[in-house]
Formats: sequence, C-alpha cells, structure tokens
Amino acid sequence: MTLESPYPANLLVNSFTAVVPAVAPVSFVIPATITRHTPKGPSVTPGPGDILSHKGIFDTGATSTAISSALAEKLELPVAGRYPMITASESMEANIHYVNILLPNKTILSPCRVLSAPLPGCDFLLGMDVISKGDVSIVPRLGFLVLTFTMYFRHGRIIQPPSSEPSNRVNG
Repeated sequence: MTLESPYPANLLVNSFTAVVPAVAPVSFVIPATITRHTPKGPSVTPGPGDILSHKGIFDTGATSTAISSALAEKLELPVAGRYPMITASESMEANIHYVNILLPNKTILSPCRVLSAPLPGCDFLLGMDVISKGDVSIVPRLGFLVLTFTMYFRHGRIIQPPSSEPSNRVNG
C-alpha cells in the first residue's frame, strides 16, 4: 500500500526562515535584493543606482507589495501607472513600478508589480499579493517566533501551494 503525494512531479520547493523574539509588536525583517525589471528578463545584476541589500518587512496586513519612494527614486524606476493606495495613516495615489526581487531563498520574483510609498524604517513591504503565493507558518520556539515562507515552482513558474489537507487516497 502506498500513499499518493499531494505534490505534483517536477516540483521545486524554496523556503526561507526568519526568527524574532516573541515580544509585541512583531515584525519579520527580510533581507532581499531589488533591481529594475527590464524586458530582457529577471536579471538581478545591479545597474547604476542599485543597492545590493534591502530591508523588507513581511506584512500580512498589506494587500500589495510596496517599495519606499526613496528606493524607487534611487533605482530610477520608470512609472508604469498610478494606483489608489490606503496606508495605515492616509489614502493616496501611488506610482506603479516593475522590479525584480531576489528573496533569501534565491527565488527571483520577476516582474514583480510594486507600489511606491513613504515607508519609514524599511525599503519594501512584502504584501499578500506575494505572500498568498506560498505557504506561511509562524511557530513559537523557546521565546522566539519562527516564520517559514515556502514557495512552490513547476516548470519555472510559481504554482499555488499543494493542499495541506491530508490525502485519503490510497494506491495498491
């Protein structure tokens, strides 16, 4: 008797983990590299104005991924449009940009649509538009919170996480 795997064949799984003290408020800080997106594809080779290390926040309260206005200016990102944005303190029209984001698990999100907004204390917010494409777990361990974010890929494309429901299908 064998159990069927809920994972499809040819599945690539990439994860990263962040650990913070279990003291409120909790913010999971994520290092990443952000570069301009070009029609040539998802290169993360830095160009003029690129910075190689950016500080981001894993933000389940943000609908969209955002970068700081200062980083958008520094990277000289072209504006692809405008979008209404509601922050914790105001409503505004935000610029839309396309960037490449290299996450700590070596996953490249490209092109990644981001909004630019004032973000004091960080370079970007990883919002639910990206977070919802993976599995998230937050587990308490010895006075710390451990966040693990896993993304699944098949044939080079992000796929939805396999169901976490136990399979009751049995072969044999």
